[in-house]
Amino acid sequence: MRFKFNFLVAFVFITVSISGCATPAPRVAMVIGNGEYEHTSPLINPANDARAIGERLAVKGWAVSTAIDLPRDKLQEALASFEKKVARADQAIFFYTGHSLQINGENYLMPVEFEPQSATVERDLVSINDTIARLATAPGQIAVLLDASRDNPLAIVFHRTSRSRQTEYLQIGLGLAEVPAGDGTYVAFSTAPGHVAFDGTAEHSPFSKAILNHIDLKNQDIRTLLVRVRDEVMTSTGGSQVPWDYSSLIDDFWIDNASLAAPKE
Repeated sequence: MRFKFNFLVAFVFITVSISGCATPAPRVAMVIGNGEYEHTSPLINPANDARAIGERLAVKGWAVSTAIDLPRDKLQEALASFEKKVARADQAIFFYTGHSLQINGENYLMPVEFEPQSATVERDLVSINDTIARLATAPGQIAVLLDASRDNPLAIVFHRTSRSRQTEYLQIGLGLAEVPAGDGTYVAFSTAPGHVAFDGTAEHSPFSKAILNHIDLKNQDIRTLLVRVRDEVMTSTGGSQVPWDYSSLIDDFWIDNASLAAPKE
């Protein structure tokens, strides 16, 4: 009888332990790089940027999902999966690098198969504003980093051809528009609203390169990181590109696991 009892206790303990292993990580990240666009010249940096930043975050204890060159259906699937993880996380980072569009004051991620001569907003783009709004409903802290304000040749064709196909006039803006940061949310852009960021001619874009150069500094939160990133990008571009951010954070958003318990000065 004692053997059976001990076996039952052991079984329950193992079952609980296995169930505990399935608990979502408290710090999650989604990193997406779109560069191999089918209807224009590819961008050389996004895949490198996404992989490097994803690897660096993973080393720091983040549970990272990295995706490269996503069409719209896969992009929506990735975001839906990430939103479920964010709902149960203490902190979350969403990083996107690639092409985007500002249409009538709202920002959109551009999937790699976007075909500007036949595309529509609802069918072929993914709203950045809606994505951020959904992420912001989670109880934890959210940081959104967008290296997406690039000079986009697809935008010119889309604007020209859409005027004859759309019932509503589409005003295509330069770069990205402002995105209000909801409660507990931090949003950073590679350059100021309404401006265009450089693609870069080396392995990484100026914005992503600066993040990689400073992300390993200890005891810094994401706002401090952006100050350093902004300084480097302004220096490397001769003041032509100025990273921008909006924040409604009320607590520090630490990048390192070790910094979570760091004392505040």
